[in-house]
Amino acid sequence: MEQNKAYINSFSKIWHKLLKLSYGSSDTGQFKEMKQLSHVEVSIISLVYDNPDIIIREICEKIDVPKSSMTSMIDRLEKKNYLTRVISKRDRRSFGLKLTEEGMKIQNQHEEYEKHIFNEIINALDTDEEKETFLKLTDKIANNLKEFF
Repeated sequence: MEQNKAYINSFSKIWHKLLKLSYGSSDTGQFKEMKQLSHVEVSIISLVYDNPDIIIREICEKIDVPKSSMTSMIDRLEKKNYLTRVISKRDRRSFGLKLTEEGMKIQNQHEEYEKHIFNEIINALDTDEEKETFLKLTDKIANNLKEFF
């Protein structure tokens, strides 16, 4: 148990260092608009992009946000012209969301940002063996955490 505490503390420091680096400012400014949004707001945009028929209730469930909070986030995203509410084609009693042209730009920035960050992470490793081991261990962690989440 004591050894686990040391691992947890070490991992916590590494995790926060990675988060700080990934959310830090970009020297090129190419992700400027996306970085003005919260992580949850970017997640909403990505979910709508990946699931065009998704309804607001499903978004709440997927990102574990109460409907009241979701409503205010959607209001902000609508005000910024990133998405619009639409009547769901699947369930006409519910609202879905549709990305605007500006929302698509944010989604494209998000995808480019992820490619940039992931490239930097992979390139921080020296050999193909290290890269393969990293991917294998990260996949193992993700698979084992499915049961937790």
